[in-house]
Amino acid sequence: MNPVELPLPSPPTDASEQDLASALGVVLQRDGQLLTAGEVLVLERARALSPTGRAVLARLLQRRVRSIRIADLDYPAVPDAGTAARELVAAGLADDETGLPLRLVLEAYPNAALAEILARHGRTATGARSTLQAGLTAIPDLALR
Repeated sequence: MNPVELPLPSPPTDASEQDLASALGVVLQRDGQLLTAGEVLVLERARALSPTGRAVLARLLQRRVRSIRIADLDYPAVPDAGTAARELVAAGLADDETGLPLRLVLEAYPNAALAEILARHGRTATGARSTLQAGLTAIPDLALR
């Protein structure tokens, strides 16, 4: 009896990752000569990411906000979003600076978290998002990551 060989499962992926991988290949092949050396470097780094790294990058590129808490990343195609995000940072495609301006840091927090922070500082923790953000910016020396 011959042993049966089972193929290894494909790495987790989703349509966003596949679309990004295809687009990177097309742009580099078709338009590479029109790009600056820096643009080519960024595209090549993105193309060299693992499928999970590309999946996180594709999802992050679709977001309107620029600051995102790693703990909040949850994509079905990415079993460990934290590791994938660190891969983006290592490739120079994301920034893990903790010294961001407060307005950018606040973008990364949901309203419930903003209200919780206000409550811990003894401030009013209700209202629209703009009210919550204004309350937080009024706290002297507020340190958020």
